[in-house]
Amino acid sequence: MQFGPNFPGCGYVSSCEGDLLVSNCLVEVKTVKHGFRSEHLRQLLTYALLNFAAKRYAVERLALANPREGTAYVIPVGTLVRRIAGMDGREFFERAAFLVSGAAVSA
Repeated sequence: MQFGPNFPGCGYVSSCEGDLLVSNCLVEVKTVKHGFRSEHLRQLLTYALLNFAAKRYAVERLALANPREGTAYVIPVGTLVRRIAGMDGREFFERAAFLVSGAAVSA
């Protein structure tokens, strides 16, 4: 278990720190009075993207946990990417890394 796993920046996206890494599961803790929102998943996907670019951790699952509400949501990275983008996780992260790195911007 690692608290505050660090993810180096990539292009337009600055470095950031997640909440918790347990084995191969990146956990984002939210202590809000409402349910999980799409921006929470986007935050986890951003961490997963930065991790893909840096090849720092072996992240295979993403999780949202809300101890205040006693709720949690865990999903394999590849399953989430297929559901939201309709493509393989590796392809998604390669394309996303290319876009945020600035390589897609012409001079």
